[in-house]
Amino acid sequence: ATLQNEKGEIIGYETYVLDNDNRLISEFESDEEHNELFKINREFNSNGDVQQEIEFVQGEISLVTSNQYENGQLVRIECSKDLDSCYSTEMRELDSKNRLIKRTTTFHDFGDVETEFIEYDSKDNMISNSVAVNGRMIFTNVCTYDMSYRLVEEYVMELNLNGSINKHERLFHEYNDLV
Repeated sequence: ATLQNEKGEIIGYETYVLDNDNRLISEFESDEEHNELFKINREFNSNGDVQQEIEFVQGEISLVTSNQYENGQLVRIECSKDLDSCYSTEMRELDSKNRLIKRTTTFHDFGDVETEFIEYDSKDNMISNSVAVNGRMIFTNVCTYDMSYRLVEEYVMELNLNGSINKHERLFHEYNDLV
């Protein structure tokens, strides 16, 4: 997908790679000159669940995430900069359709608690997500989709812990349809 700002200028690109089972195994985000800014690689267990996720920022490992499952449900996520430490624990809440609707992360070093809330439309598209730290809202993202259920617009607002706006933007997604 091509990312554009409100003026229609290209500000970057997003690329998604699926495996033969239609699972998202890699995500790439690059700037307008196609320089890689961010990448995620995923490994799956025999049940098709994400076992490990490695995030890269500008080519360097920035986060290693290991997942634990009980009875097919993701119950615990441990995050680290390497495989020898744990600096956060995440608990997830799913709805009756097995969609993530709430994520609570405890950061062990500082004692902060981050809570994310996610809403979906009837076609299972994420229409909004918001994040609060220690009960104070710091992020919101509202999404709209076209008639083919593809993401076409995002309204993003980030706040600092004092409630002041850090970032406020609308992102437009365009698709090059194959004819």
